[in-house]
Amino acid sequence: FETLYDSIKLDFVSRIQLLNGDGVLLAGKPRDATQFGKRFADPAVLAQVLARPPTGTIVVTDETAAGRQYIAYREVADYPLIVASAIGEDDALTPWRHVMRPIAASALLVVLCVVLTSVLMVRDLLRKAALDAALKESDAQRRRELLETNRQLQELSASLQSKLRGILGRLEA
Repeated sequence: FETLYDSIKLDFVSRIQLLNGDGVLLAGKPRDATQFGKRFADPAVLAQVLARPPTGTIVVTDETAAGRQYIAYREVADYPLIVASAIGEDDALTPWRHVMRPIAASALLVVLCVVLTSVLMVRDLLRKAALDAALKESDAQRRRELLETNRQLQELSASLQSKLRGILGRLEA
């Protein structure tokens, strides 16, 4: 078993152990030869594991070590053995915190882009509304000027017609 356990890389766990049904350490990594053959599991923890389904996880608070430990275990079928892997809460959350930072930064960047785009769109809409209002005012002003010019032309035309009638009336007389 030791060769097998020595070949295991502990990338995501702090320890992996093979225990018998009484909690005696048979093999494990990191290797501690002084612990082999000794009861490694706390009797209360071992009773908690044996009272649960053959596969599961438990959370143990160790007063002497690093605090909370997450232990995943599995009973070996047809043998009175338990394989357990454990990781400390800080070790489990450290990768999560490192992964969370770029995700949070990316989310913040997306939110900033959305806000900036919204601000630019609102600014353009307000500018368009102001230009539309100015265009309508300019159009109304041009219509008023055109009506005034049309009125003046009608007055001039009426004046010219009356003068021409007067001239034609004198010529006929």
